[in-house]
Amino acid sequence: MMSLEPALAQEIVTRTMGILGCNVNVMNAEGRIIASGQGERIGDTHEGALLVLSQARAVEIDDATSQRKFHGA
Repeated sequence: MMSLEPALAQEIVTRTMGILGCNVNVMNAEGRIIASGQGERIGDTHEGALLVLSQARAVEIDDATSQRKFHGA
């Protein structure tokens, strides 16, 4: 698996957020956030990334899904 340096990941996040206008996170192969528009999240485990890694497929996570699956709402 290819590894992405955190500095490059953060540059990708910053540019992508400028285009999309919403927060973006980049995670590593262990599901840890290595770059984010919310700097305080760097180093946290991203539950959606763990889901993708465990199922080996793309998973779309919107606000409603995030609240239901990852926050117990």
